[in-house]
Amino acid sequence: MADNFKQVIRFQCTWCGKEFRTEKHRCKFNPDYRNCFSCRHCTGIEKVDTEYALPYARFQALVNDPDFTQKVETNYLKKIGCQEAHDLYTKDIFEKKMDLQCPDYEIMENYEGKISYLRKAVYPRWHADDTEIDFP
Repeated sequence: MADNFKQVIRFQCTWCGKEFRTEKHRCKFNPDYRNCFSCRHCTGIEKVDTEYALPYARFQALVNDPDFTQKVETNYLKKIGCQEAHDLYTKDIFEKKMDLQCPDYEIMENYEGKISYLRKAVYPRWHADDTEIDFP
């Protein structure tokens, strides 16, 4: 049975805990990028907006399709709450490849990566009144 397997090497990100085959990972929780996910001013996802998009190539084929509304691509835009009043969506951070370099950035106290973000920004909102928040 051991002949069917070979040993492989994986790399684990110290900030998010995910495993990768290479060391080329731009983790959004890395404080070197000075973005919202490790900033003490971040209060988590403030609201979720919906954006509808339809690629042009697909649009041409769907003009006379009765199920047109079923085939529209939906994007959920997640706005990040910030005590410094920065108006940012997660999409803005991802477009800069996580390297936001915010001028008002201050790292969270006792920052440990993803778990620190979850404790500060997600967990308090999720359990504020013992009900779950339904984010798409």
